[in-house]
Amino acid sequence: MSDPLTIEGLTVRVPGRGGKPAIIEALTLSVRPAEVLGIVGESGSGKTTLARAIMGLIRASAGRIAIEGEALPDLAERSFRRLRRHVALIFQNPAGSFNPRLRVDAILREALRGLGGGRSPAALLAMVGLDAGLLDRHPHALSGGQARRVAIARALAADPAVILADEPTAGLDVSAQGEMMNLMLDLRDARGTAIVCITHNLAVVRHCCDRIAVMYLGRIVETGPTGAVAAAPLHPYTAALLAAVPVPDPARRRTEPPVRGEIPSLFARPDGCEFHPRCPRTTARCRTERPALRDLGEGRAVRCHSPLGVAA
Repeated sequence: MSDPLTIEGLTVRVPGRGGKPAIIEALTLSVRPAEVLGIVGESGSGKTTLARAIMGLIRASAGRIAIEGEALPDLAERSFRRLRRHVALIFQNPAGSFNPRLRVDAILREALRGLGGGRSPAALLAMVGLDAGLLDRHPHALSGGQARRVAIARALAADPAVILADEPTAGLDVSAQGEMMNLMLDLRDARGTAIVCITHNLAVVRHCCDRIAVMYLGRIVETGPTGAVAAAPLHPYTAALLAAVPVPDPARRRTEPPVRGEIPSLFARPDGCEFHPRCPRTTARCRTERPALRDLGEGRAVRCHSPLGVAA
């Protein structure tokens, strides 16, 4: 069986001031059938830009996208119309992605007409645990959790092979976050839908993702099975993200931040390894030479000259 979504060498150039572009460069990822892949990183790392480029909402300048083993002929708009029947995007602000003048019923019918789904709006709501009584409501009358469930229902209109969920738990309380992720896992189990969870919330990733891809300044710096990455991160940035997760134990209170400084702008990318200005293990080589993504076997890869726990 082919992977439902494969991305090879995807490059996005966003024009900046003075003509210097921000670059999401040469990203290569595959999403396996019924897999939950977590893409994690700080705000500004390029996660949302990647999701929009996959859907053709931001024009990619190079790369290859394949759906279930069949490559799109090009990166033009006409090709992405076909992709959107197989890959659905749940926006970070779901309520903002709805037409505020339309009721939920009309929002879902619009998706069904555009994508050719054969279900009714009430059936879509039932799939995400919502009552058909919500069909008469406008987006402003929905709670945050309800809006996210309606967004998932809309994404399911064409029975996609992959759902890209951009910050699916943002703005929700802890119990609602758990309900949202359990809903997506239930859909994965019941329908075999692969899910790409794009988030900075590592607690969510550790709960629901089979595999992790860590992004920093538009590049993948580490990938691997969730348990292996959480237990023994290879990249200093991954280790810093894991160390930043709050621990409810006063005896383990941190005195120093896990990583220093702020993430640079994509328009002012440092030379060499992009992480070197913030890395506690920086060497002269890191300041001048950009590391390649190294395959270390067992599904793990890292972009670092001296990975944690790996002999030189």
